[in-house]
Amino acid sequence: MFGIFEYADHAGHVTGYSTRIPGYMRAMERAQADAGTLIEAVRERMALYGEDWLIIAASDHGGLGFDHRGPTLMESTTFFASNKAIFE
Repeated sequence: MFGIFEYADHAGHVTGYSTRIPGYMRAMERAQADAGTLIEAVRERMALYGEDWLIIAASDHGGLGFDHRGPTLMESTTFFASNKAIFE
């Protein structure tokens, strides 16, 4: 399954990409809450049905000012998080 949360990207274009901007942080908090809901559903399936899930959360880019098309570290930095080792 694949999903995307556009809240932070949209907010970054409208209010700016910064943890100092309340609108951007609200969007980040909404994405975090929704991701938490999905992760809890996966945990329930794992417990109830013995399913083996790999969860990977990733960003496709960072942001600077109101955009993310430049070569700066703030715009090009991404992250990966996982519930299991994904690189060996």
